Amino acid sequence: MLPKSVKVEAYQPLNKKLVPTKPRKAKELAWKLGTKYTYRYTLNGKDIGSETFTVKKTQQGKSTIYQWKSSLTLKAGATSVKSETSFALADNGRPISFEREYTGSQRAKLKADFANDQVKVSKKVFFTSKRTIKLPKNAMFFDNNLLTSFAGICSHLDFKAGETTRIQAFHPNSFRILTLTFEVAKKMEKVNGEDCYKCKVVELRNTFWVSQDGRFVKGTAATLVMQLTK
Repeated sequence: MLPKSVKVEAYQPLNKKLVPTKPRKAKELAWKLGTKYTYRYTLNGKDIGSETFTVKKTQQGKSTIYQWKSSLTLKAGATSVKSETSFALADNGRPISFEREYTGSQRAKLKADFANDQVKVSKKVFFTSKRTIKLPKNAMFFDNNLLTSFAGICSHLDFKAGETTRIQAFHPNSFRILTLTFEVAKKMEKVNGEDCYKCKVVELRNTFWVSQDGRFVKGTAATLVMQLTK
């Protein structure tokens, strides 16, 4: 699948214990609600597609829920990836639900519901696979070729220059719980005219740039660049 930047290079064994960085408390997102944002993908300097997303806020009783929607179109050579995705996060970044449908070269459907420290997940390609998996405390989530999921993650982490942030996240495509380690550089770098934290995402072999208010604005993996348009 494209892009290579989100290929899972390492799995976190389910029986290995670790203490992830404590996520920040619930707060308003820096993203403008209802605004359409776009990430452009370039490979070796050539445009290969984009991902657009929006986020909206809803209330369920006393709970604040953020509803994210993403549309992805990528094409490189004979390979194409298209998907429509929706997911919901609590105001502390914890996942509530996730649905995704792939078209293009690959066709698949994914669905996950998170509750009571577990996730019920199903994946349909040629046949349907289902699992119920226990989640560690404070688990987040991300998926292949879904920058919007990282926009959600980065919105709920507190980065500090020169320090390391570590999380555990459920990965729907593989039915696994993975560790993601963000090693933050000591110096800030400008992207789109604003100072950003430069983070090496160790397990994915990516580099992310995240604004001081928590917006994921750029990612790279070798010659692949994914950048938020102004």
